[in-house]
Amino acid sequence: MEVIQGKKHGSHTVFLPVAVDDLGRVIVSDDAPMASIVDTTSTAGYHYLCEAEPGSPVGSAVWRISRLTVATGVLQWAGGTAAFVHVAADRAALSYS
Repeated sequence: MEVIQGKKHGSHTVFLPVAVDDLGRVIVSDDAPMASIVDTTSTAGYHYLCEAEPGSPVGSAVWRISRLTVATGVLQWAGGTAAFVHVAADRAALSYS
């Protein structure tokens, strides 16, 4: 997996929006930039990616959160959805599918 570095914007790193299609391909859009949190330390064996509009508080339910299982490369969405409805601060406690 290739990681694309973003640019610093205040206290957040800004990345381009990312989506995964039905075939598991990652699609990067050049639409408006997103604030992202990349967490590789909260839970051993998992990497979390939280995305929202720049300036979004981590305690607000406005984040899209995915979890990558490092051993298998499987990407899952919090609550089984790519909707911007989750709290980034709760990323390690959410259910993924």
